[in-house]
Order: sequence, then C-alpha cells, then structure tokens
Amino acid sequence: MESVKRGINWRIGFAAFAVIYVAWVSYLSLDNFDMVHTAYRDARARLEPARVEEIARRELVDRCRRQHKQQGPDETISTDEASCRSFPAAVVEQQRDRVAKRLGVEKNRFKRKVVVFYVSFVLVFLALPLVFIYGLISFILWILRNIKIIQ
Repeated sequence: MESVKRGINWRIGFAAFAVIYVAWVSYLSLDNFDMVHTAYRDARARLEPARVEEIARRELVDRCRRQHKQQGPDETISTDEASCRSFPAAVVEQQRDRVAKRLGVEKNRFKRKVVVFYVSFVLVFLALPLVFIYGLISFILWILRNIKIIQ
C-alpha cells in the first residue's frame, strides 16, 4: 500500500486506540475489581486461627440455644445460658475442624471466582471487542483496496 510508504499506517492508529480502550475499560472496572478482591480478602481473613475458634464457639452456642428452645419453655433461662457458655475441648476442636474445612472450601471458591472474573473480563471486555474491530477494519480495507484513495 502507498499509505505505508508515506508513513501513514492504520495499525499504529489502531494500537493507540487499543491502549486507550484498555485503559478506559480498566478504569471503569476498578469498582468491580475492588468488590471481588474484598470478598476474597474477607474469605482469607476468616481462616485465621483466632477467627476460626470464634466462629466455632459462636456456632456451638447458637446450636445449643436452638436445642434449648426446641425443648420447651419450662426450663429456666439461666440454666440455658450457663450450659451454652462452656463446651468440652474435644467438641470445640471438632467444631473448629469443621469450620476450618468449610472456610477453606469457601476460600477456594472465592479464588476460583477471582480467576473466572479476570479471565471473563479480559476475554469479553478487552480481547473480543479489539479483535472484532481489527477484523472489521482489515475486512473493509481488503474490500476497498482497489479504490485510489486507499492505494
């Protein structure tokens, strides 16, 4: 093409457009990136040993209170509260293991969610539109290559 000989190449313009487009779309998506990373960070933070112990004890207390409510209102509240405050070490350890396993599964699920989010973002919002526009420009130039303005 003669336009290439004159120093005018449409691919350079397209590359500049692509850089601007990628920066613009990435800027618009910063809130979504933050939302996904916050959810993952929270899932990772819940796996700290102190948090796992706290969650396990809270679940044991909730389960104990539900059982006392199902038994009926004839028992006193102070007895319910006293029996739901302390648990044997084996029960706490077993509940801690269950909670840690469940939170580990949740962390892995969020990790997969982050990966799927970024892969789909790159494909749908960055790669496919640019490939489509590049193909469209190439096709139009291929069709119109015999016109003297382009040659």
